[in-house]
Amino acid sequence: MAITKSVYYGSEILHYVYHNRGISRAELVDAMGIDKATVTNLVSELMEDGFITDHESSEGKRSGRRRIPLYINEDYGCVLGLEVQPEFISVSGINLAGNLLFTRIETRPAKEDPPVSDILQAIRNSLGELKYRGMKLLGIGVGLSGMVDIQSGEIKFSIMLGAEKQPIPIRKPLEQEFGVPVFVDNDAKCCSYGILAKNRNLLKDNFLYVFCEFEDDDPEWNNYNRISLGMSVVLDGNVHYGNEYASGEFRSAYADPEIEGQFGVQSFDYFFFAKKDPDIRKELFAHLTKNIGFLVNFLNLRAVYFGGGIEEYRSELEPLLQKSVHDLWVYSSRIEKTVTFEFSQSQEKPVAQGAASIFIKHLFSGPDFEGFGPVGLELLK
Repeated sequence: MAITKSVYYGSEILHYVYHNRGISRAELVDAMGIDKATVTNLVSELMEDGFITDHESSEGKRSGRRRIPLYINEDYGCVLGLEVQPEFISVSGINLAGNLLFTRIETRPAKEDPPVSDILQAIRNSLGELKYRGMKLLGIGVGLSGMVDIQSGEIKFSIMLGAEKQPIPIRKPLEQEFGVPVFVDNDAKCCSYGILAKNRNLLKDNFLYVFCEFEDDDPEWNNYNRISLGMSVVLDGNVHYGNEYASGEFRSAYADPEIEGQFGVQSFDYFFFAKKDPDIRKELFAHLTKNIGFLVNFLNLRAVYFGGGIEEYRSELEPLLQKSVHDLWVYSSRIEKTVTFEFSQSQEKPVAQGAASIFIKHLFSGPDFEGFGPVGLELLK
């Protein structure tokens, strides 16, 4: 179905207002290159629907003209983001500014079963938070460990979540029950969307997100890796997916081809106990930072973000990161290479908030954004 003119230009107005807080109607006319009457009418419609608000400014009053800034109505509704793990589901609610409203964590009583029923229940249990705040549910994002088909909203493969033999549908049952758009993605990529939502003015940002979990001790430790590591690359402000959405699946460039695992060193389980052994951890970080140094220099990235638990070892990581970037920079003796390393806070839930931010990205990136689902006002109408 062809997008209507009002939805197209209305979506473009949302894009400009979101990325240029306080923009005026006159500035929208100049930015969009369309006539004043069309902009005025569309802004009025968006205000009547509650999507945007205005606040009178004192600018220009001395000359008899009023400049009225426009803003996104941040409390128009709430987006829920979920992080799904074998042992728990974390649910975060964010407003349209990407601000965290609440977080709740629920254990998974049947963690060995496919996660769909637990996801549905976690969302049902969170709807009371929205009712209490007087906010409606606008959309849902789900972050998962494993390979995800973002078009179908299915887990293609995940040992931790029971998708080894066949895909597990996630999006369809959620949309059927809650009647809102649902986005499903890999956990590391979700974290990247969270960074994009926070840095809304860096429209062409380039960075790497490293999501590394150190699993707690478990009597059945041999059932899955003790370390789970995934990466996500953002190029020119867009999360890079590659063929079959498999970008970010990590295996070290220094791995022994005869040894299984993400690092392929000595034995498959060599790094399982890095959390408790500083010598093993030092070797792990040496391998990891060399891979990161290559990617940072080759793609000329601005920053590297870390989350998932690895941020606890910031003091051990940063010197190795700086050294790797320097050593692998071809012009290190002539041109300084500047890269920012940023670590999430221990209390943050970057996957859950990032999953919700996928909706924000699709809503405010403009009508021509090539996402994987509806964009702009198509999400809200």
